Amino acid sequence: MIWCLVGVGLPARAQCYAHLTKPEHIVRHRWQPGDVAMWDNRSTAHYANRDYGNQRRVMHRITLRGDVPVGPTGR
Repeated sequence: MIWCLVGVGLPARAQCYAHLTKPEHIVRHRWQPGDVAMWDNRSTAHYANRDYGNQRRVMHRITLRGDVPVGPTGR
């Protein structure tokens, strides 16, 4: 996550976090039996709220082989 970015000062990290957590950048899902969610951790900040009561939360993580991720500049 952004708090462990190397070489980036705290003010820039705080600004980045404030931008990421704006309501227009947040997705909330109302779970129903059988639902599956997938995202790319290379371009997503994931935070799971602990609001699922006494329901069991099952999570499996996989890493796919493929292209090396690049930034907006193509490097």
